[in-house]
Amino acid sequence: MSYRTGKPDRHWIQTKTETSITGNILDNPVLERNKLVTFLCNPLNTVHLTTDFWTSTSKRVHYIVITAHFIDNNWEMHKRIINSKELDSQRGEDIGKEVLKCIQGWGIKNFMTCMFDNASSNDKAIEFLKNKLPNLYNEGKHFHIRCTAHIINLIVRDGMNKNDESVKCLQDAVRYIRKSTQQIALFKKCMKGVVVESTKFLCNDCPTRWNSTYELLKITMDLEKAFYEYEMEDRSFARDMATPGSEDFVTYRAMVSFLEKFRFKTELVSTSSKPLANRFFGEVCVIYKHIRVWSKNKRFSSIGNDMIDKYEKYWGDFEILNDYMYFATILDLRMKTEFLRHAFETLIKYKMPENKPLSELDITVKAMSLTRILKQDLRTFLMVTIPTLMYHMKQVVVKMPNILMMMTTLWVTNLFNRRTHRIQRKQN
Repeated sequence: MSYRTGKPDRHWIQTKTETSITGNILDNPVLERNKLVTFLCNPLNTVHLTTDFWTSTSKRVHYIVITAHFIDNNWEMHKRIINSKELDSQRGEDIGKEVLKCIQGWGIKNFMTCMFDNASSNDKAIEFLKNKLPNLYNEGKHFHIRCTAHIINLIVRDGMNKNDESVKCLQDAVRYIRKSTQQIALFKKCMKGVVVESTKFLCNDCPTRWNSTYELLKITMDLEKAFYEYEMEDRSFARDMATPGSEDFVTYRAMVSFLEKFRFKTELVSTSSKPLANRFFGEVCVIYKHIRVWSKNKRFSSIGNDMIDKYEKYWGDFEILNDYMYFATILDLRMKTEFLRHAFETLIKYKMPENKPLSELDITVKAMSLTRILKQDLRTFLMVTIPTLMYHMKQVVVKMPNILMMMTTLWVTNLFNRRTHRIQRKQN
């Protein structure tokens, strides 16, 4: 009934009691967990794990988060946090035990890779998991995938540790300005006085995060006139501090241009809404080329050389890189083995010593040999994963066009038959 007219309402809204709402809230997580457990327990569903660690600065407590990444039967990517808890310590064995307990607790049968940051304790955790987990492909040789964004951070941080005097001068000036509210208000007044278009203010620089230095330099580019005005207004600043000059601002603009590439690549590889494995090797090559080009600049030669040394540690050796990244590149129809061969040739030219140069023929032969080995490894890998491929093909048979389904099935069947005939010939 309407409280105004006293007549029956045209639309009735069915309300729920507090008890029923509470029951729905409590039941939904249980239902979702049961669905996830059913999916993860299926040995034909492949699961990838990523881990993250942090330490509470106030309580000195270590925490771990484990996330499962998988593709469902509709070929859609998903990620689910399956563990988040406190760690007793960050020893490698303790980390490995916690990850193993999580895998066994969820009943995960088919796990392919696990991503860790680059730390010695994480390497020990990987070795612990390799010894405890059964049925790892190639005895777990490619089980560990290093975090690309973390490696980029390490590379840039090594170079930024040798900041030149102009950057240190800016960092000292920003600390001075942000030291009190009066100085902050005075600098904002100077910004208004010179009509600065930017609305951003100077941010603090964090020594462990290179992107904070990048953000500071990018903001400072538009505040050159404001710094000159502030120097005139604050006599203590002009007397006690080495203020940035015109040449310093030229350096800041050059460094922003140099660091922009790393910021873009970090954001690219950090996305989780689409697959990126097929782009990994190409992005690694682009980063290496970018560092080498800028290292020839006299202003950035020391920074570039330090970055190259750190790059060589993680990505310099072709055999260190995870083979899955090469496989994804080969399976990408836009790249295939031609891209790998071209990239190998380019990297070999960069790395060959000046006193022992290789001929073009030797470089090509070496690149083709590396590509041939990877193609053979890919064939072996596909033979192992054929049951999983066939299972997912059956799941989407209704959604895929008949011709495409037939071609894919014939390709997998032909690959299996060729492999079988080759084994039989060797036995005979």
